[in-house]
Amino acid sequence: MFLASLMITCSGGNMPANPNTVVTADYYGVRERTSGAGWNHPEEMDFAMSSDSRPLIAIFSATWCGPCKILKKAIIEKGWRERVLILDVDIPENEARSILLDAHKAVPSMVFIDSNNKKMVLSGVGNIYNFLDELYQGK
Repeated sequence: MFLASLMITCSGGNMPANPNTVVTADYYGVRERTSGAGWNHPEEMDFAMSSDSRPLIAIFSATWCGPCKILKKAIIEKGWRERVLILDVDIPENEARSILLDAHKAVPSMVFIDSNNKKMVLSGVGNIYNFLDELYQGK
């Protein structure tokens, strides 16, 4: 009986996949990370903040947020995904960064840092989409 209950418990059941799961794999000393559902990993934000690559666009989002899903879909469809960091505030490190960058009042929120390190924070799907569309001129 114990073995039967152990097999049922360890079988995984019908639990839905967690899109925030971070998978880390090492291949011959090279570390590869994925953070599920296309979200950027917190370390990528650290690297972007410490580098000289500007402008920097970071969108703080949440997996449970319907408007965030709409915005993310639009970003992918427009081809802006390679130019924008999308960070999930359900990950504590990202929530802390959103607070430090004053983008914690709503999701989705976007932080834009220009080449002079001037920071602008926007929130709301429409505001963020319009800003990105103007910045990338519909491209």
